[in-house]
Amino acid sequence: MRRVLVVLSTLIFITVGSLPLAEAVELTYKGVFKTWALSQNNFRMGKDEVKDNYVVSLVRFAPTLSAFDGDVKVHLRFDMAQGWWGVNNQRGTFINWQGDNRTSSTLFANKDTNYPVHVDVAYIDFRLPLIFDDTRVHVGRMYIKVGNKLVLDYEYDGVRVIQPLGDHKLTLGWFKLNEGYMGLSDQDIGNIVWDRATQAGTDPGDANMYIAQLDTKLNGDLSLWYIYYRDDGTDDDTAYLHDQIDYSIPRFKPQIGTLNIVGANWKGKAGPLSLNVEFDYLWGKDPINNTTYDSSGIPDGIQNGDTTAVNGVGGCGSFGTANSGTASSESRSGYLPPHCLNRLDKNNGDLSGWTIYVKGSWKDMAPNLDAGFVFGAGSGDSDVTSGEGNVVKLETEGWHYISEVWEDSIMPDITGITPQGLGSPWSRSYREYENQWLLQINGTYKFTSKLKLFVAAQYMQALEDIPGWAGTAAGPTANQCTGTADPNDANHCGNDTGTAGYGGPDYTNASKDLGYELDAKLSYIIKPGLVFDLRGGYMWAGDGARNLIAGNTKWDRNPWEARWDVTWKF
Repeated sequence: MRRVLVVLSTLIFITVGSLPLAEAVELTYKGVFKTWALSQNNFRMGKDEVKDNYVVSLVRFAPTLSAFDGDVKVHLRFDMAQGWWGVNNQRGTFINWQGDNRTSSTLFANKDTNYPVHVDVAYIDFRLPLIFDDTRVHVGRMYIKVGNKLVLDYEYDGVRVIQPLGDHKLTLGWFKLNEGYMGLSDQDIGNIVWDRATQAGTDPGDANMYIAQLDTKLNGDLSLWYIYYRDDGTDDDTAYLHDQIDYSIPRFKPQIGTLNIVGANWKGKAGPLSLNVEFDYLWGKDPINNTTYDSSGIPDGIQNGDTTAVNGVGGCGSFGTANSGTASSESRSGYLPPHCLNRLDKNNGDLSGWTIYVKGSWKDMAPNLDAGFVFGAGSGDSDVTSGEGNVVKLETEGWHYISEVWEDSIMPDITGITPQGLGSPWSRSYREYENQWLLQINGTYKFTSKLKLFVAAQYMQALEDIPGWAGTAAGPTANQCTGTADPNDANHCGNDTGTAGYGGPDYTNASKDLGYELDAKLSYIIKPGLVFDLRGGYMWAGDGARNLIAGNTKWDRNPWEARWDVTWKF
């Protein structure tokens, strides 16, 4: 593979270097302006007083430079003027867990999304007529997805070759997901342990992904893909997925050493129905034998579950002061360093999982009325204390929309600045269709050519029991209810009075009941491409959802959201 990459890189430089310099360059562009205001309520089921009212704006601009009759192109995408109203581009008044001065949007600091301009995509796209005349090569940072964005949906750096073959299209790609830890070395240094006192002992191995996809026709559009992922940096008992993901995710996630994904997506017609069907099967290995549910040896973090700070490093203390190192002091912001999140899995090293998605729509089922349905399901972990680990995706940004409350989670650390839906880091619920089956019935009524109403109702159940969380762990996302549910009680659940510890899964009140939800969206077209939406949803949460998000079924408030959007696509 390395020899192939060297040869390909050489051909790229030869081709680009031989191009005339006087060729005119054409500029085209597209983009979107969006502002959305949200009121999110009870997104922690009452465990914390969550009533968040905020407004977010962004401008996404995607120019393309083209020359030689389209034989050479450069694609760019920028996010500009992106931020919460009242927060954007402010600094110096907030100290995060690393001791840096940040604003209250500290979660976005590593991606600089509180700055005016952020580059998401930048790659060259050129025709390379070697064996075939219409071969195209992409080099740089590009947006990669397969199917309906269930298992892969991200921006990556790499090389992609696209070859049309009559009615078919073959795509081959290599992408580097992680360049070791804080360095360029790829030396194989054997099994080591991170030493947080000396800040030494990381495995510099890289994480790479290879992808092959065939697009063809079979009574509609059919896509088939195979993805292979390998992380060579796990000898320090950490993995890029999920130790180096700096936001909260649901518990019991395996650390991925290798992962294989085969999938298929078909889009076509069956009578009056337009159908979109996808199935993915995943299998791989988790090379790290966890003895706790917390990251072991994560840089700038802990080793063997110890949450106290050493020489000012580590600790799961308050965000309000720099590295307080007080394990019993919880963050009230809801965001903690990754090692404080009790999110890892105990398994026998084998990983497998699956996900399925079926979407149907019947246009003009009745005058001015479109009807549809969504069915989604994904595997779960039947025993989070041992046995085979569950995996349903490689990495996603959350652009697969399901519903307003249960799962609408554009991830703030990547390209969306706001945590939306219960799948966000704040609520820490499932994303896509992990450990659940879901059925949604929806309809859209067109009052006029400019005004329409979308309504959806859905029912969700887990495939495997969802346990609570026994014991009190650092951080509000992990604390079990050990006191009363009365927020006026000094010993109520979620305060700072509990004993620090990491606990574990509690199957005493385990449940598969996730609940049901009702959503609505009223859309008005102001001008072509300019749309105003008034939307919202209410979820009647089941005990399984309460265990998942709050760690205990005692929290009985139902989450709901109201919002409005203004969107102009140009």
